[in-house]
Amino acid sequence: MFKIHRAGSQVGEVAVLRNLVTGEIYPAQVIPEVNPIVLLNTLGKILDEDFLLLLPEENSTNPKYVLEAYITICPSGWNPRDKLGKRLADIHEPVPHYKEKIELSMDRFFKNLKAGKYVKRSNWSIVTSGDLFVLGHSTNHARADDKVERSEQIDPEKTFLRCERQTLHRLPCSGSIVFAFKTYLNSIQEVKEEGLGAQLADAIDGLRTGSATGMHFYKRGVAWGDAVKRYLRSQSIAIIVQVLALRKAIPLLYSRTVA
Repeated sequence: MFKIHRAGSQVGEVAVLRNLVTGEIYPAQVIPEVNPIVLLNTLGKILDEDFLLLLPEENSTNPKYVLEAYITICPSGWNPRDKLGKRLADIHEPVPHYKEKIELSMDRFFKNLKAGKYVKRSNWSIVTSGDLFVLGHSTNHARADDKVERSEQIDPEKTFLRCERQTLHRLPCSGSIVFAFKTYLNSIQEVKEEGLGAQLADAIDGLRTGSATGMHFYKRGVAWGDAVKRYLRSQSIAIIVQVLALRKAIPLLYSRTVA
């Protein structure tokens, strides 16, 4: 998809990166005084991850990390513009139990993350839209004062397991933390066909019984939870019925053969 070209210019030979799909050309080496917005747009066009850059506060003995720049293509249930310039804790303000259970450990982790070390994690949710770009807390997420209506039926082809592969690393010069994530969508029909329906249904149950019980409402489980679990587990029930029927039929078939 990409190819390096070398071409002459007023400052000598320079390397450029050509996107063979779009035909666009980008600098392939450091160019002084490039507008940061241009750099962020280049990241967004070349790579399919989203990038958020957080820097420690200046002139503080116990600095907190603040979101200073981003390029996001696939925000899910939040608007990055609303988070710009905010501390890590304020960014996660809607997340259940973040302040009392997660904030201190996250601040400590960000402070101690060394340049050259990459950390990977993942998260998941169930969504009823195939859109990758979804803004607003009332879409894929819910807050305590939101009214969430329960759905009795869902379309398994249009209801998705949405996963983010998240990575964290520190840039060596600026000291900023880069939070990047790649988004994947798989319909729950695909999940069920792969034989993982019961496992995902159990994970949905775990949203209510885990250490952060508010996650079930925050991820809008009230809306889709029962309908999705019923669909995911229906396959397992059908298999059990078939097995039981087969067990009853085998002696009967054997007796007929002998007769």
